[in-house]
Amino acid sequence: MTSRTDTMLDAMSGFPAPPKSSAIDYIVDILHKEPEFERFDSADIRFVANIEYDAFGELGSHAAWLSITSRLLMKNVRDALRKKFAI
Repeated sequence: MTSRTDTMLDAMSGFPAPPKSSAIDYIVDILHKEPEFERFDSADIRFVANIEYDAFGELGSHAAWLSITSRLLMKNVRDALRKKFAI
């Protein structure tokens, strides 16, 4: 028996991940609200997110973005911000 979530993810696997601008907006919005990064200007987060997005490679399907790649890319951006700003 498949769950409702499995069925939804299967359906979304036929759609592409969000475009770069939407993915970056999502990352900036999430990170800018986190206590560790709320003091950063959103332009700084966006700058690092653009670099990490370009280095990341293929994001996969929309299902992959929701379940895996958004988290991995967000981790890369967090790590890069920590390194760049020595926090």
